[in-house]
Amino acid sequence: MWGVLQMNSTKLPKIILFDLDGVILDTESIYLELMVEYNKNVNMPITRKFYINNFLGRTKKDINSYYEKKYKEMFDSKQYWDGLTKYRDDYFKQNRVKIKEGFLNLKQYLKDKKYLIGIITSNSKKLTMKLLKTVGLKTGDFDIIITREDVFNTKPFPDLYVKAINYFKVDKENFIAVEDSNVGIQAALDANIKVINLKDIDVVKPNLKYKCFKCIKTLDEVINILEEMKD
Repeated sequence: MWGVLQMNSTKLPKIILFDLDGVILDTESIYLELMVEYNKNVNMPITRKFYINNFLGRTKKDINSYYEKKYKEMFDSKQYWDGLTKYRDDYFKQNRVKIKEGFLNLKQYLKDKKYLIGIITSNSKKLTMKLLKTVGLKTGDFDIIITREDVFNTKPFPDLYVKAINYFKVDKENFIAVEDSNVGIQAALDANIKVINLKDIDVVKPNLKYKCFKCIKTLDEVINILEEMKD
C-alpha cells in the first residue's frame, strides 16, 4: 500500500538532500527509452523491465560487467558509451527536459523556511551541470552538489550521503533524503539518513519501502510532511 511508513526519529530536519534523476528532473523514463532504443540500434536489445530491474541507478562499471559477460570480446565499452552519450545529447538538443511536478514550489518553501538543500547524484559533474542549465536551475540554488567524482563508490553505497554529512558537520537526524530508486534509498539508509521515497519508474522493494520515513507520489507532499513534523 502506498502511504505513510514510520521510522524512529521525527526530529524536524534542517537539510533536505535530493536525488537528481527521477526526483528533481523527470529524466529516468527518458534514460530508459533512450537506452532501449539505442541498444536495439546496435543489436544489444534489452527490455524496459530488464532496464528497471538491472540498470536503473547503476554505474557504468556495473552495466559494463553485464555486457562483458553477455557479449564477451564483442563488447567495446568506449564505443558503446560514446555512441549512447551522443544519442542522449542529440535527444536533449531537440527535446526539453522537465522539472518534476512540485519541485520549484518546494524549493521556494525550503528557502523561505531557511532549510539547506542539496543534490546527491551518481551522475557526473559535467552531466549534472548540463541538465541543471537546460532546465534553468543554477548551482547557487543549492547549498551543496555532490556527484560521482566526489566519492569512491556511488549509490547503492552510502559514500555520497556520508560526504554530505561530513560537509555540514551536523547530526544525521538533521537530514532527510528524497529518493526514487532502490539504489538511492539503500544508499541513504546505509548512511543512517531518513528517506522520503518519491514514486517514479522504479519498483521499490517492500523491505526498503518499509524502512522509508514516508512514501509520496508528488513533491508537494514534502511540504505537508515538514509542516506536520513541527507539531
